[in-house]
Amino acid sequence: MGDNHFGAGPLPSNFNQLVNLTSLTIYSTNHTQFPTVVNTIPSLKSYDHGFSNALTGWGNLATLVNLDTLSIPGGINLTPVLPAYLSSLTKLKTLALRRFGTTPSNKLDTLINNLYDFVSTNAAMTGANSLPFRGMNINVSVISIGDATQTPSGINQQPAGYVQGISNGTPATPKEKIWVMVNQYGHIWITK
Repeated sequence: MGDNHFGAGPLPSNFNQLVNLTSLTIYSTNHTQFPTVVNTIPSLKSYDHGFSNALTGWGNLATLVNLDTLSIPGGINLTPVLPAYLSSLTKLKTLALRRFGTTPSNKLDTLINNLYDFVSTNAAMTGANSLPFRGMNINVSVISIGDATQTPSGINQQPAGYVQGISNGTPATPKEKIWVMVNQYGHIWITK
C-alpha cells in the first residue's frame, strides 16, 4: 500500500483476519508509528514501512514473532531509541534503516550505539549465526547518489581488549562497534 491511502488514520481493523499474510509493505503514509493492527498479524515475516517522513516512533510489533525482515527506508524522523519489544523478535535477521542518519549528524551514531548495546545484551558471543540476533544483515546506507545520509564516526578497527568469543573489548566509536558486531556476532553491515 502506498500514497497515503489512510492518512494518519488506522488501517482497517479486519487486517487481523489476514492470518496467512507473510509480507506487508506500507509506503508514504502519515503514520507517526507503525499502525496498531500490524501487531495483530503474527504470520508476518517481512514488514516494510518506508518513505514516511511522519514516522517518529516504533509502535508495537511485539507479537510478530515470525518477523525476519524489518525495513524502514527513508524513515528520517524515526527515533534512534530501539523499542524494548525488539528482544522478542528472535527470528529477525534483516534490519534495513536506509537513509536513517540524515539529521542531526549524530543520529546514526546514536542508532549504532543502541544497536550494539542491544546485540551485546541479547546475542550469544559464539555459536551459529542462526541463533537470535547473530548473523544479521543491517543496512543504514544511502538510498540514492547525493543522499545526505551521514556515515558512522570513528575508524573501522578492532577495539582495545577484544578477544574473539570471549570479550568485545571496549569499543569507543560506532565504527568499532560495527567491527565487533561483524566479527563477534557474524553481522553484515552496509553503511554507505
